[in-house]
Amino acid sequence: MHGVPMPGGPLPGGPGGPGPYPGAPVGYGPYGETPVGPGPYGESPVGPGPYPGAGPYPGSPGGPPGWGGGQPWGMPPQPYGFGPQPAKKSKGPLVATLVGGGVFLVILAVIGVVALSGPDNDPKKISGKVANKAGQALGQTAGVNLMGVYAGGQASFSVTKAGTARGTYTVSGSRITRVDVGGTTYLKAGTSFWTAQGLSAERAGKADGTWTKAPEDLSTLNLADLSPARLAAALRQAVNDPLAERTKVNGVATLKMRVGTRTYYIAEKAHRLVRFDGNFGPERYTFDVTPLPASSVGAVFTALHTDVQGLTNAYDPDLTVEPMSKVKFGSCGEPGCTVRADIRATTVSESSGAVHVTMKVAFSGSGGTVSTCTDTASTSADHQVGMSCRTSSGSWSSWYRSHSGRFTIHAKASFDATVNSSADVNVLLGKLAQEQRTG
Repeated sequence: MHGVPMPGGPLPGGPGGPGPYPGAPVGYGPYGETPVGPGPYGESPVGPGPYPGAGPYPGSPGGPPGWGGGQPWGMPPQPYGFGPQPAKKSKGPLVATLVGGGVFLVILAVIGVVALSGPDNDPKKISGKVANKAGQALGQTAGVNLMGVYAGGQASFSVTKAGTARGTYTVSGSRITRVDVGGTTYLKAGTSFWTAQGLSAERAGKADGTWTKAPEDLSTLNLADLSPARLAAALRQAVNDPLAERTKVNGVATLKMRVGTRTYYIAEKAHRLVRFDGNFGPERYTFDVTPLPASSVGAVFTALHTDVQGLTNAYDPDLTVEPMSKVKFGSCGEPGCTVRADIRATTVSESSGAVHVTMKVAFSGSGGTVSTCTDTASTSADHQVGMSCRTSSGSWSSWYRSHSGRFTIHAKASFDATVNSSADVNVLLGKLAQEQRTG
């Protein structure tokens, strides 16, 4: 290529300066040429490049096909596309900005996906922590209302922090009222319920519609285990559940996890237990949970107070009173007649509380009952106690005078055993009041 000679420069091989090799031609190109173009070595390329009309693209003079003539001196030829990219004057910055913005948006999208599905949000890896926080919140409440299904029917219970409870549930169409106090369960139900539980017709009749201590063989869910204190303790000890998942309960987003024998549904953001379910024997129970603060639990204690007052002389079908001998007559005459009996109360339960026995004696002659008397005694299971009563009614005196000579008097004794004297109930009421004060 020919051009107009240019003045030398400070490059090796340029006029006035040494060439890179001994004997190099005069000039300032890498091989002593005298450049005439605008490229770094005077080439006059025809393609676009970093200099007007120059660039490392195929077809540029001064280099072999596939690489540009703008390579530094002493460097080997490089493949096409390697090296600095050209600076474009038209739409370059806009395209770069758009491309850069696109990359930025893609990165944000990826980060968002990671945040939603990463270990910090995986229910299987955070369920233990969620349960712990829910347990801490539940442990601060004074009680809970539980509504759901128990024993195959609708149920509603209120349970205090200490485990005292009251409520109702339905079994085979029979409505049962229940109160749990002092570690004992009492039920009030009709004859059909008690007959279905295996009580004899006589005992079912005695239990009909009155507060009755739940028989030992009657399987009932322990409501004290559902107190906020015990539920909170179970949640605070929970570990991650590998089967935990998210679901909704009554429209509330919850984390579902298993802790022990129960399944819990916890609102993550509110750290609140929404529902739990489990099995009691063959029966399944499910309860929705409403926490009761101290300002709301007072109504529960008021209702409990009324329930406990009604527990005086509650019937206990597990108690049996056995006469240790036949009924013995004392003095009998026109003013009255006395009978005595030694009895012992036995029970199939493990109760060691006081037993209250009532003896009722019916007097008769050749016909029906003409007079009665009663006696009561307090004892404990498997202890013998003597009882006696005397009739002195006007009907007895009239009947006695109606006879002359020798005649026969019959006395038939029957016994009922109950629990909770008035003094016992007062003790329960005192403990209930203390529980309410201390929370």
